[in-house]
Amino acid sequence: MALAFGAAPGFAVPLVLPNRMPIATASAALIGISTAQIVYNVVASGYEMTLLARFTTSYASTADGGYTWRARSFVWRGVARFGPVSILLYVACAGALMAMTHSIGMGTMVQVCVVLAPVPAISVAASPFSAHLYSRGRLPAVYFSSFFRGAPTLAIALVDSSVAVIAATYLLGELMRAIYLDVLDREGDATAPASVAQPAWRDVSPLLVSGGIGQAMPSMIQAILALAGPVAVAQGTIALRLYGATVQVGTAVIAMPQVAAFANFLRSVDARSRQSEMRRTVARMLVCGGALATAVMAAVVLLRLLGQDIIPRTTATGIVWGLVPLVSVPASLTQVWAARGLVTFAMSKWIPLAGGAAALLGGLVSFCLLPFLGGLAALVGLCVFNVFGALMCTGLLIRHAPTFVLGNAATT
Repeated sequence: MALAFGAAPGFAVPLVLPNRMPIATASAALIGISTAQIVYNVVASGYEMTLLARFTTSYASTADGGYTWRARSFVWRGVARFGPVSILLYVACAGALMAMTHSIGMGTMVQVCVVLAPVPAISVAASPFSAHLYSRGRLPAVYFSSFFRGAPTLAIALVDSSVAVIAATYLLGELMRAIYLDVLDREGDATAPASVAQPAWRDVSPLLVSGGIGQAMPSMIQAILALAGPVAVAQGTIALRLYGATVQVGTAVIAMPQVAAFANFLRSVDARSRQSEMRRTVARMLVCGGALATAVMAAVVLLRLLGQDIIPRTTATGIVWGLVPLVSVPASLTQVWAARGLVTFAMSKWIPLAGGAAALLGGLVSFCLLPFLGGLAALVGLCVFNVFGALMCTGLLIRHAPTFVLGNAATT
């Protein structure tokens, strides 16, 4: 529920912006926001996961069960170490993507890039708080924090159509999220100086590389949409938000319960039966994922039929475009399950390789189809990425299932 409330405003933003400002200006704002999320998934998320592992270890080794660290020391040192890189990465990626559209003016590009440039650094600043809350089991609070990324922007977009104001409001929302997490974290445990070391580049770099590979396909999707023009950016963003919301629901309802079963898998299934049992699990994932995707696709078709005279054309087309990536939802959920299985059974080294190969194939298909399908080529490439990634991850998991040893399995 917290995840749904947190994500809802962000889902609505691309539905509103194309109808409140010129399409080229709206596409600049959407590219800016999407790029901020991609950079977050590479830099801030890697820093957050490294801190999470250290905080969890510190918590387990503290006799009274309390934490002994000062969050703000991690905030400022983290921003000093990772903030400049995240800002430069954001400006380079956002500027390049906007230039690809050939329809966004230089003034608009500068406004969006300059105003939103601090957002990745603010995300890094919030990472110690979210990591600490995660380690204390306060997942709903962190999930809900996404509300601040979309709600202020959505509210302002309904009354103001200036791209600079929209960008500034998104920046303000990211700052509000960091303050919200800080306030919640202060309600917790002890704050005496601690023995938790500040992560260095060598500690975070493996996760940064993995995150960069993981974001290769989203980056290529944004590039394809930008090359197809500002209208494709708006329509494609709507389609991706619809797909992303469906995957979030499927991950929570379908994939994660199956992931939890890994904890007892080795104890309850003998080595000779593991491959057949995993194939049955894959079949269940595909059936359940297919049912979810079919239900959402039916709702999309119904919405399009009932709202054809009400919903603006760009929004309606974007919603219909969402039918393309929805086809690959079963594969996406299966990939989530298989990748977590590879982590559980100490085979995580294969995940970046599988993700990189799938992204390369998906990007190649997208670029080849761009002259024929326009922006839809990016969504077809996403389907290829999901299917190929699922095949690789599940294939590796099933192939090596008989060799898994209980002592080598990580904790889920």
